[in-house]
Amino acid sequence: MVNKRFGYKYTLKLGGSPYGFGRNWHFVIWKNGKKKEFFLGQDAKVLSRVLGVKASYYTNKHGKDFDKSKDHIARDLLKNWCSGNITKKKMDAVWNNQPWGFAVE
Repeated sequence: MVNKRFGYKYTLKLGGSPYGFGRNWHFVIWKNGKKKEFFLGQDAKVLSRVLGVKASYYTNKHGKDFDKSKDHIARDLLKNWCSGNITKKKMDAVWNNQPWGFAVE
């Protein structure tokens, strides 16, 4: 499932790490058929450093299946970047950020 807001679609994507452990997280957003990916960081760093929660916050709500919790996490990340109030202007600012602009490393 993909979240939709103000003509944008967005979700999270997990990928392998070049070091062979952990997973790299990416925030993926689409606008008018164009796609941008923002590198966020590895696993728990994203949750703890950006949202101030442990992974158990989401696994307690959705279980350990990442597909069930990724849209919830994506919404929470977006709310954080938009200071709690997601507007079209703030969505445009997210879109216009650099691909590394949200990295937590």
